[in-house]
Amino acid sequence: MVNFTILAGGYTAAISVFSFNTDTSKLSLVGTPSGGENPGWVQAAPGSKAVLCETGDGGVASFRVGSGGDLTQVSRGYSSGSPASLGVLPNGKEVVVANYDVGSVTSFPIGDDGLTLGDATPILQLEGSGPNPDRQTSPHPHHVVPYGDEVLIPDLGSDKVWRLVKGSSGGYEVAASVDMVPGSGPRH
Repeated sequence: MVNFTILAGGYTAAISVFSFNTDTSKLSLVGTPSGGENPGWVQAAPGSKAVLCETGDGGVASFRVGSGGDLTQVSRGYSSGSPASLGVLPNGKEVVVANYDVGSVTSFPIGDDGLTLGDATPILQLEGSGPNPDRQTSPHPHHVVPYGDEVLIPDLGSDKVWRLVKGSSGGYEVAASVDMVPGSGPRH
């Protein structure tokens, strides 16, 4: 028998912890520890017993995952925006955050413990709009896709996917952007 621990975010004040039993195919709710306000996006950090989530109040929080799925908040930072998604780089040393409402991208260094967040660093203020006046009057970065040393950012508001790379100074630079079908609003 194998049991998997599954964490699920949502628009509540908790991260739901489930246990999935592979023999019985039963999914059971284990608990709902606090996850901050609206932990809508939850992601495991590579190589550690940590998860990070964005919170509806503009924050990013990291949690230590204990045996049985109990969560202990270790660190918290603010992205100066309204995060919709975040992505932990494959090396586990940085988390990049897409701030939907303000159209920006921010990063936080992650300490050697895989849990402690450093100070937020603005990466990019996006520009542009799309043809749909109900949702595309300004840029809306919707997701973060780490890919090796690069980061891809789908932008619902400007119908682009941005490709960011680390420059020689160590900061991110726009390497390219791909124009999507007007009005398509790329997300995930």
